[in-house]
Amino acid sequence: MRGQTYLQRSRHGVYYLRVVIPKPVRTALGLRRRELKRSLRTKDKQQARIKLASWMNAMTKVFENPQEDWQRKHEEELARYRRGHTLIEEYGVFDPDHELRFDMLAQELTTDELKDYIFALEYDQAYEARKYKPSGTGSEEAEKPTRATRVQNHLDPQLQDDKISTAIDRFAAHKRLTANTATADKYVSQCKLFLNIIADGHQDMLLSDLTIERMQTYVDTLSKLPKKISPNDPRPIAELIASTGSKMSATTRAAHARAVNMFVGWCRDQQYRIAPNLGRILAPVLKKRKSSKLRKLFTDAELRSLFESEAYKKGAFTRDADYWLPILGVFTGARQAELCQLLSSDIRQDPETSIWYIDINDNGDKRLKNESSRRHVPLHPEIERLNFIRFAQRAADNPGGKLFPDEKRNARGEFGAFSKRFNRYKERQGIKNTSSTKLDFHSLRHTVISNLLGQGCEEHIVNDIVGHSQARRSESAQTYKEGARLEAKHDVLLKLCYGFKLQPITQSKAST
Repeated sequence: MRGQTYLQRSRHGVYYLRVVIPKPVRTALGLRRRELKRSLRTKDKQQARIKLASWMNAMTKVFENPQEDWQRKHEEELARYRRGHTLIEEYGVFDPDHELRFDMLAQELTTDELKDYIFALEYDQAYEARKYKPSGTGSEEAEKPTRATRVQNHLDPQLQDDKISTAIDRFAAHKRLTANTATADKYVSQCKLFLNIIADGHQDMLLSDLTIERMQTYVDTLSKLPKKISPNDPRPIAELIASTGSKMSATTRAAHARAVNMFVGWCRDQQYRIAPNLGRILAPVLKKRKSSKLRKLFTDAELRSLFESEAYKKGAFTRDADYWLPILGVFTGARQAELCQLLSSDIRQDPETSIWYIDINDNGDKRLKNESSRRHVPLHPEIERLNFIRFAQRAADNPGGKLFPDEKRNARGEFGAFSKRFNRYKERQGIKNTSSTKLDFHSLRHTVISNLLGQGCEEHIVNDIVGHSQARRSESAQTYKEGARLEAKHDVLLKLCYGFKLQPITQSKAST
């Protein structure tokens, strides 16, 4: 395999593969990054070598003879560009809004000449803009087809056409390779609802039949649908619209529109015959609601309601997670999923500083949001005072050594059951969402960040505690040793100041 390959180890002890790719190879494969990294998800060096060999064998064919392939492709494209640029100089730049010029161009040029013309035009546009980005990459902005793309979609008779339902299945297969299964299934579900709306039961509709008018019908229909709807709902769309009850929120509509926008962009990238400008119809739906109008922090009074309730005083929780997770959340700022998947072995004591901390990692079947999510979070003395360490040590006997074995991921990979229980508990304490507030478990994370920054704590240390990206971390902060960083984070967490008091529970399953 071309390129320099390294087997390296992260600061958490996990081995990963790093490949430095030469420029000709990057150009031949269409890669922008100079390096590729792949976690081998193991701390055992022997296992890492086995996984490395397997990965190298799988990628060997991809990197075979890239220099020769690149040279041949480069020469062909250069000749094609010169032919196309000659035609542009002779016939001028195509105006996509001028239908008469469109007909004249189609009559004057042969099919091969037209393809060369489009190739040169698209290259010039990409070179001038320096920001050409294929649609369907997950961006929340609506796709903006280039002039050459519009020409290609209208003029090339060889573009592939297919059923929308078939294209959705292929789009799903693509997403399962680039995203987790739960996310891919969500996109497919949203696209199938899109098809039900525009086709109204006719599943044989072709991509070429997808018009701006049908896309506008989809946008108009979303706001009239029920709050919760299944793509397999047998009822006609008209019946769903006529149903009573809450309608789909702006946030949910935006999520559906993003999935459809990705699907449309993917179809364009796959050279399907699909009309231009469809993504622009989705633009108004894709706009996010301004979160600045919503209060996402718990006040001191609300925190007292949560943690000084009778349930906390008496330990009247049926599940360990219901007692411990809110406490961990308000004293660490960790994400709900990060806490739900913790193992007993993740609660550790640093041998140099004797500080107890939570090792948040993605070992085994655990998942993290991003690279910055891997971190060590010191335990606040309040958590230690509540006998959490003893609870964690006894949890080693649980199935898989999990702290909270009763908490399971749903089909979307989320810990939805706990989230619902926490929201119901919050509402029983009189804390309800309104038009100006949106409070959930994640609000504890916002509360921690706001509390620490409000006291003047250094932002890069707060980011390290909660697992935000470290773009603003200074050079000196990046060179801290692990022990020193742990002490710095511990000192910052000691500044967390709340107006509620927690009492250790002696006769509770959660505290024993």
